[in-house]
Amino acid sequence: MRQVSFIRFLSTFRVNARPRFANNGRLLSGSILEDWQLPMFRTTDIVRMSAYGELHNKNHLVNYCRIASIYKETIFALFTKRKRIIQFNLEMIPANIILVFSNYFIDRPLWKVPKGFHKVFNVYTVRFAIENGIDINCMLSCRNCMKCYGKEEPSVMHEIIKREKKLWGKLQ
Repeated sequence: MRQVSFIRFLSTFRVNARPRFANNGRLLSGSILEDWQLPMFRTTDIVRMSAYGELHNKNHLVNYCRIASIYKETIFALFTKRKRIIQFNLEMIPANIILVFSNYFIDRPLWKVPKGFHKVFNVYTVRFAIENGIDINCMLSCRNCMKCYGKEEPSVMHEIIKREKKLWGKLQ
């Protein structure tokens, strides 16, 4: 079984955007921000938090929760591997945040959603998915799929690793 860290994969992904992601992470985790410092959204937006980063600390989570509390009509999906930060602070999570636990490893599925989360997100290589009969239910395009942006089923998500997306498409 191949156990490649998903974090290592992300280190090569979106290289040009890394400085902005890092700056946003520093800003959101450095202190509890004033309302005027928080980003603005249209109420019809659906927002993915920590799309290419990670929760740094409790301040980061508090700022995300404050954003979601201000924009009550907006749906926020928070993807994180930082299970303890979430589980120790469940009382502050507004209802419009969907909590998605991102599995640490590629090709090592988690079948149970951790306490306090709504979803778990697994990533696979094409070979592993085929050999193990994994039902890929992530459509590789969030805009077209949206399964992670609601609390309904499926609660366990399965995606083919981005670098093998074209290969998977040819096999389907």
